[in-house]
Amino acid sequence: MDKTLRVAVIGAGIAGLTAAYRLAQRGFEVVVFEERVNLGGKMGAHDGRLFSDRFEPEATAALTRMLDDLAQRSKTAPGGTTLGAQLPGALRDLLANGRERWQTRRALLHGTTGATEGPVEFEHVRGERIHAPGHGADHQWLLRDTDRLHQLSVSCYLRPDGSANWELSDGIDHEHCYHMYLNWYHNFWRLMADLGRERGSYFAPLDQVSHIHPGPAPVAERTRTATRQGALDAAGDTLMAGLGSFPDTFLWMYSYPDLASRPFNTGSYLDQVSVHGYLRSRWYATEASARRHEHVLSKAFAIPTYLSSAVAYRNFSAFSSVQPDPMYWVMRGNSNDTVFEAFDAVLAGRQPDAGGTRYRNCRVQLGAWITRLQFDEQGRIATLCYRASDMRGTPRRLDDGERVSAAHSPEQKADFRPDYVVLAVPPKALAELLEPFRQKVPGLASVRKLQSGVTAALDLYFTRRLDLAIPDHPTLLIGSRLGLTFVDNSQCWDDNDPNIVRDAHGERCTCLNVAATDFYQIEGMTKDEATQAILADLKRFLPFADADVDHRRTYLQMNDREPLFVNEVGSEQWRPGTFTGIANLFLAGDFCDNEVSVVTVEGAVLSGLLAVRAVQARARQDHCLLVDDPRMQPVDVVLPETPPTVNLQAAKVMLAPYAAAMKVWSDAEQSIRHPERMLAPGSLAAMGEQWLALPAAVAQDWAGLFVDGARWLAELPRPPER
Repeated sequence: MDKTLRVAVIGAGIAGLTAAYRLAQRGFEVVVFEERVNLGGKMGAHDGRLFSDRFEPEATAALTRMLDDLAQRSKTAPGGTTLGAQLPGALRDLLANGRERWQTRRALLHGTTGATEGPVEFEHVRGERIHAPGHGADHQWLLRDTDRLHQLSVSCYLRPDGSANWELSDGIDHEHCYHMYLNWYHNFWRLMADLGRERGSYFAPLDQVSHIHPGPAPVAERTRTATRQGALDAAGDTLMAGLGSFPDTFLWMYSYPDLASRPFNTGSYLDQVSVHGYLRSRWYATEASARRHEHVLSKAFAIPTYLSSAVAYRNFSAFSSVQPDPMYWVMRGNSNDTVFEAFDAVLAGRQPDAGGTRYRNCRVQLGAWITRLQFDEQGRIATLCYRASDMRGTPRRLDDGERVSAAHSPEQKADFRPDYVVLAVPPKALAELLEPFRQKVPGLASVRKLQSGVTAALDLYFTRRLDLAIPDHPTLLIGSRLGLTFVDNSQCWDDNDPNIVRDAHGERCTCLNVAATDFYQIEGMTKDEATQAILADLKRFLPFADADVDHRRTYLQMNDREPLFVNEVGSEQWRPGTFTGIANLFLAGDFCDNEVSVVTVEGAVLSGLLAVRAVQARARQDHCLLVDDPRMQPVDVVLPETPPTVNLQAAKVMLAPYAAAMKVWSDAEQSIRHPERMLAPGSLAAMGEQWLALPAAVAQDWAGLFVDGARWLAELPRPPER
C-alpha cells in the first residue's frame, strides 16, 4: 500500500463501531472518538453515577478515610502523571454533595435503605490498568464493606488533555434499555460472529411475549402469553391467547398482510401516512384492533400510531414475517460483557477477532467530545477539535472537582489528521456540529426535522427472589399509566454475569429492567420522584413491598439526553444519505436512509457498512486504488427478505370473508356494550363508510392478486428449449 489512509469515526455507538471494525479489517488506520467513557451509545450500558447518596451516613467517615488511603497508595501513575494530588478534591466533593441529600432520600424511600450499624470498613483492590468492560478505565479500584452490601468503584481516566478524571460508580452495568434482536438482523449477526460472539452462545432464543393485567388476583391468573406470534402455524394460539376479544384479535392479525402488501411510494405526498391514518381508511378496522397496534408501537418504538410512519411499520412487519422462528433473541448477559467488551478488546488489539487477526491500526479515544471541524484549502475536513469530557459529558476542575460548563474546558486540536471522517452521532448532535458551515452541506439542515422519543429505564434490584410467577421473557403491562414493560434479567442472564445478585441462600435475587415508554408522564421529575412513580405503577401488576427493593443497586436512567430517533410519518424525505456535500465526510446511524428504513440495531449496523463502502469509493477515486488493494475488499451487505406479494394478496382474498364476519361480530359486541357510542351520528356515518368501502377493497385485492400472480408466473424460470 502506497499511503496510509486514516479515518476518524466520531461516535462509538453500534453504527460507529461497525464502521471502525470493518475499516480496520481492510487496512485503514482508524481512531474512534467518543464523548463518554463507555462504548455502545443507546445500545450500551454504564455503571450508576449517583454514587454518594447510595451510602448510608454512617459509612461516610470510613469511606473518606479509605479514599484518603487510596490517594496515598496511588501517588504516581505510569507515565509520570500524579494522581494522588488530584484525587481528594474531586472525590470529597462528590461525597459532600451527597450528604445533604441522604436524609431526603431516606425519607422518600420510607426508611427502607437498610442502614448499617457502626462504622463500615472498606477493602480495596488495586490494579494497574484493571480493565472495566466497555469503560476503558486506566486505573480502577473496587471498594466493598465487610458484608459486601455496599460496593463502590473508583475509576481514573487519563483524558486527552493529559489530566486525570475521577469518577465514582456502583460498579454495576445498567442497561440503557432492554433489547430484542430479530432473525432478519443478518448484518448484525455476522458482525457478532466475526467478533467471537456467536448467536447460539451469547444470545438466547425466545418465542413468547406476556401481557399482565392489573388487579388483586395472582399474577399467573392475570397473565396472557402469546407464543410464536407472527408464525402462520401459531395463528390459532395467538387468537386464543386472550390478548383481546376474538374478533378484534383476528382483525388485528388480518391487518398485517394487508399493510405488508401495500405498495407505498415514499416519493408520493399522499402516501406519507401514519399507521393510525392507514388503519382509519380500512373497512375492517375497529377501535380495539387499532389499539393493539398502538400497544405494539408505543412499547417497542416509543411512538404512537398517529405519529408512526406506515411505511416503516410495513417494512418491519414484512421483514419479521419471513423468519418467525424463533420469535426473537435476547442477550445472555449485560451488553458490555456480551457485545462491547469484544469491540473494545478487538479494536484495541488486546485480542484477535474470530478470524485470528489482531489489529494494530485502530484505537478508541474515550472522553473526547468533538466540537469543531476545520477545513483545508480544498474544502475537505483536515483537523478535529475537541474538549475533554467525562462520562456525563461535562468536565470537572481538577483542583476542587466542581463540574463546569464545557465551554470552560480548553479546546484542543487532535493530533490525528484524518483523510476521511465518518460522523456516527445522533441527529441533534449532527446538526450542531455542522451548523457553522451549513452552506457547504445544505441538505443536512433537514436533520433538524427528525424527531426523537425517550424511554426511561429502571434497573430494579430486589433483596430476594420474588415468588410471583414472573415470566422469563419480555412482558407488557396492560393499562400501565407510564407504559411500563420489563424483562427479568435474573432469569435471562447466565450465572457468570457479574451483575447477578444472590441472597444469603445462594438464590438469584429478582432484577427487572423496567422501561417507561410514556416518558412525558415523568418528564421534569427528579430521579427519586420518577423512581417512586414507576414503582407505584409497577405495584399495580406485581405485588411487592418497599422493603423488598434493593435501593443500593437500583438505578434509573432517564435517557432524556440520549433520545431515540423515531420513524415519524413523513420522515423518509428528511433522512440523510451516507454521502454529504463534503468530499471526505460520511454519515452513519439508524436515522440515515437505507434499505431497512426502520429504527433498529440492524438499521444502525447497515448504515455503518454503507459508510465503509462510501469511504472505499472515495479513496479509490482520490488515490487510484486498484481492485486487488486490501483496502478495496468488498463489504458484504445482506438485505432482509420480504414475503412474496402474491402470497400476501392471496391471504387477504381468502381471509376477507372471515374478516367481514369478525367485523360484524365486533360491531355487535360494541353496540351491546356501548349503545350510546354506536348510535351516535358520527359513529353511524363512519360504520357506513367502512361497509361501503368493502366491495371496492375486495375488488382491489382480487386485482392485486391477478397482477402479482401474473408477475410471479412471468418470473418463473423457463425450461430449456429443445
